[in-house]
Amino acid sequence: MATRDALKNFFLRGAKPTAGQFASLIDSFWHKDEDSIPVSKITNLSNTLAGKAATEDLQTEATTRAAADEDLQLQINELAESGGIGYTAENVANKNVANGYAGLDETGKVSADQLPSYVDDVLEFANFAALPSPGEAGKIYITIDNNNEYRWSGSTYIQIVASPGTTDAVPEGATNKYFTVTRVLNSILTGIGFGTSTAVAATDSVLQALGKLQAQITALFKIPVGGTAGQILAKNSNTDGDVHWINAPVDGAQGPAGVGVPNGGAAGQILAKNSATDGDTHWINAPSGGGGGSSEPSGQIKSFRVDYGAVGDGVSDDLTAINNALLSENVIEDSGDFFVSAAYDNKYGTPINGNVRILKNNANGGKQQLNSYADKFQHVFGTEYLSYFHKKLIANRASAATTAPTPINVVLTGDSTTFGDISGEEANYNIGIVMTDLASRDLIPAINFLNHGQGGKTTQDWLDTYLAADLAANPDVLVIRWGINDTAGITPRQLIDKIDTGLSTIRGNANYTKEKLSIVLCSMSTTTDDNLGHKGEIFNEEYNKGLRTLARKYACCYMDVYAMWQDARNGQDYISAYDAGRPNELIHPAKSFKVLIACATYDILFPKYYRNSPLRDGGFSAPTMSKPFSYYPIGISYDFVTTDGGWPINGSLVSHKSSLTSIQQTLMNIGGADPIMYVRSGYANSWSTWKIVPFGVVNPLTNRGFNNPAASTLPNSYPDGITYDFGLTDNGFPINGFLITNKTGLNGFAKQEISSYDGGAAMYIRGGYANAWQAWKQVTLV
Repeated sequence: MATRDALKNFFLRGAKPTAGQFASLIDSFWHKDEDSIPVSKITNLSNTLAGKAATEDLQTEATTRAAADEDLQLQINELAESGGIGYTAENVANKNVANGYAGLDETGKVSADQLPSYVDDVLEFANFAALPSPGEAGKIYITIDNNNEYRWSGSTYIQIVASPGTTDAVPEGATNKYFTVTRVLNSILTGIGFGTSTAVAATDSVLQALGKLQAQITALFKIPVGGTAGQILAKNSNTDGDVHWINAPVDGAQGPAGVGVPNGGAAGQILAKNSATDGDTHWINAPSGGGGGSSEPSGQIKSFRVDYGAVGDGVSDDLTAINNALLSENVIEDSGDFFVSAAYDNKYGTPINGNVRILKNNANGGKQQLNSYADKFQHVFGTEYLSYFHKKLIANRASAATTAPTPINVVLTGDSTTFGDISGEEANYNIGIVMTDLASRDLIPAINFLNHGQGGKTTQDWLDTYLAADLAANPDVLVIRWGINDTAGITPRQLIDKIDTGLSTIRGNANYTKEKLSIVLCSMSTTTDDNLGHKGEIFNEEYNKGLRTLARKYACCYMDVYAMWQDARNGQDYISAYDAGRPNELIHPAKSFKVLIACATYDILFPKYYRNSPLRDGGFSAPTMSKPFSYYPIGISYDFVTTDGGWPINGSLVSHKSSLTSIQQTLMNIGGADPIMYVRSGYANSWSTWKIVPFGVVNPLTNRGFNNPAASTLPNSYPDGITYDFGLTDNGFPINGFLITNKTGLNGFAKQEISSYDGGAAMYIRGGYANAWQAWKQVTLV
């Protein structure tokens, strides 16, 4: 029989099925009238029929059920006849629910979860390790080794402990003791620490809280040991807790009997220390109740807002609050914008910390920040205020080619540390002399360093006497370094006031504004404390804070000599003793230290641009001979020149120019068998003529025999002295004859004469200079 695919192919489009193919198609079907379908041709029919019950089994089952139905009907009839079933049936919906009934488990017992508490069994085991895992709920397990009782929780064993009723029935053990008031009060604070002084928090333990409180108390109260009855505490510095015991002043007494009580004062005021010295006091306002301390320096950090009433919104005028805060000399810590209607006054250099901006309206309608971090840690700042002086240096450089430089005066004013020695070994190390030498080395013209130092004098002496002399010297730069003799008699604040007065006097004069005078304001050099009253770091550190502020206030360049060499007294021979009998009292800078101060000051005044190099190499620049004086810098210049540029020869030009604008030039040929040199000099754009320089011993006579030079040979080509040659008319000479050339070494002047040697006697002469000859002239012979 053909397959299904074969049958399909019989009837494809265009095919012509045969009778046999139609017969195959018909034979592929089962025909119910003629054919029976075999069981094997029906999928899984045999298995399906095998699972059916046999006819005899069905008949047996039907007979059995009919008998059972008859028996059941008999029982029903009997119950009906007896009047009921004999009990009340339960609703299965009420099984195991509240107010219902408890069902039975597979063992015919009420399940454990339906019982409020039960013990199914008590089992004993040797020890805890011998307990079965897992255990069973509802059983009690006893460990024989210690008589402990356990129950199984479903995942672990839980010990069963009988309650004694109250703690009174529980005996105290050897390790865990009863909690008692006595024991708590006597407990040792093992593990307490005092390194943290932050606020106590609710999460702290008792030990942590006690440690914090002790640290806070320790930070607030730093009372030194020692002292005697009746003494009081005095400040050593502005730092909190830095105090010592001193004798209390006698009430109202003056002089030795009442050391420490100054004159003046008002009702309610109290005494405050000026320094660590006993009795060095002044009157101040007493602190108000709860006001947070004295109005004097205490080391406490203050706030513009909290302590001085500033608004700090960038709009309200906080000038008064800020000035009051800065005048108090406390450290200020704050944050925000503080507007002021005018420049604030911080004459004593009170530190302002935090993110603080002090703002003032500027001329353009915007806001300018007045405070800055820029000066805080710099040893030198404010060099922008030297612009007047630097403009004069630039002008001198620009005019150096044609005119003499304008003199510039640098006045050094100060005490003996500025004045130094003017004789003996130290004289050459005087600060003014060292700076003069430096300017000379750098070829800076017309700088006059005037040392106005005054040994043994004070800042008040400067104000009263020497300031006028300083200004009378017409300074372009004034270098100020006063104060070393003031430390014995006044406070840092008082010295700042005096310097303020001096600078105000200078800048208040219309002739000495920042546009007409540059000022370098210097701190003092370091010293030791001594019997003369000189003071070291304590005085300087306080004084220099205010000095920095004054430098900005009066547009001065600031040079912190103290900070640059703060420990100079421990340098090798940097500072000399005032008295040989007291070698540890060091005051005056020695020569090494003077050189350092002079060099640092010089570097501030003269940046590298203003210093002239002594040598300039122009290489193959080939300048023309018509270049003006300004082309040649002060010092030595090298250039390569050629005759195309107007020079007498091709060669190397060396120019020497002084600060007086005079120039000397030397020109030598490059190459050739014999060296040739020319020289000339000049001054103020006017040159002398070139001179040729002879080398070695000049031979006065050169006999060249029958050498036949051309008549066109120029004077410069003949050697100096007398030369004998033979001249021919063929070479341009007027006659054949004996040629004598006389040439001087002065600018190439020459004379020639030629005498005939054949025919009648005849002679011709001519003169020449450098590159030209005159016409021949015949000499009349008699």
